[in-house]
Amino acid sequence: MEKKLAIIVCDNGLGHLRRSIIIAEREMPKGYTPTIFAPKNSIAKIRNVTPILENIENINFETRMTIKSLKDISSSGVPDWVNRLPPIEKYDKIICDNLPEILLIRNDAIISAQFFWHDIIPNISESYGLLCDRLLSEYKPEIIGCQYFSMPKVRCQPGFRPVKPYLKDKDMEALKRIDKEKRDSLLITCGTTDAARDRYHKIISEIIKTGNIAYREVYVDSELMPIMHPKWMKKATYSFEMFSRLKACICRPGLGILNDVLPHQIDIRCIYEKGNKEMQYNAGVVESIVNKDFEGFCP
Repeated sequence: MEKKLAIIVCDNGLGHLRRSIIIAEREMPKGYTPTIFAPKNSIAKIRNVTPILENIENINFETRMTIKSLKDISSSGVPDWVNRLPPIEKYDKIICDNLPEILLIRNDAIISAQFFWHDIIPNISESYGLLCDRLLSEYKPEIIGCQYFSMPKVRCQPGFRPVKPYLKDKDMEALKRIDKEKRDSLLITCGTTDAARDRYHKIISEIIKTGNIAYREVYVDSELMPIMHPKWMKKATYSFEMFSRLKACICRPGLGILNDVLPHQIDIRCIYEKGNKEMQYNAGVVESIVNKDFEGFCP
């Protein structure tokens, strides 16, 4: 008998979507048919490097959870996406990415989280934070989070279940066959958010100005790519083939990009905006893993 799974994606950056897709892929052998609630334009950005999407239904939906929206939530504490979400009664299992308020609709929902917004963003709606804490305390949901990067507020929940990093099995097998001597390229990425983007533009400008002498090619986000750029500067594809070429990475340390680069055991430099608790925590974990526990990171 078919079992239906709904995965509701927080659309603040592509890392949330990519992680949700891997979760969907892991659930399929258990007999679940997944549907991902996420913006179609986000799906389109990664479709070429994510073949499994052909087997996953997508319902076009935006949570619109931004720092601004978190500060503007009404006195009820309920974000507007809760009222806009299409009906989910028919689904046997619900997994919601980062958003405890899903428990208002389905108190049996599983939450996928490395952090909670009301824990890391200063000056957000107080009523939203109180609502999230009340729901977590009342329903004690199962919470799945990466064993390395889940923050203390997530880890202390009674339903917390640590999981291995969100890596694809076939990629892990392919990793073993890569000739590390052929790694010769650099990736520069700050993700899809605007935070820290100005700093990354300056880094790229400086590399172009001084000349690239250390790497055969430098891959950069399409949003960061200068109109006029040298031949050795390429638009990042985020394919396994690109990652297998990397010798180093300069990144804003969101979990999405870290899951991609850490298994490759390359040099990583984290650059991010001041005051971001999640980025600060992740950068600290990266430093620990890079120096001590690469093998432990890889399943």
